[in-house]
Amino acid sequence: MGIGSIVRDVVGQWRGGFVRSFEDDNSLRAKLLAIVEGLQFCCRTDFVIFSMKHIALG
Repeated sequence: MGIGSIVRDVVGQWRGGFVRSFEDDNSLRAKLLAIVEGLQFCCRTDFVIFSMKHIALG
């Protein structure tokens, strides 16, 4: 299973993202981890969030 997030600004420009493996078969946990990782990215880069989309693949 894997998780990932893409971060875009309000005009749709790509600002960053990540993808990583996730060694658990719990899809809810994977989705929550993708959200947490995305929020941490935004905090590290002082990026203000308006909308977030995430994926969890298994």
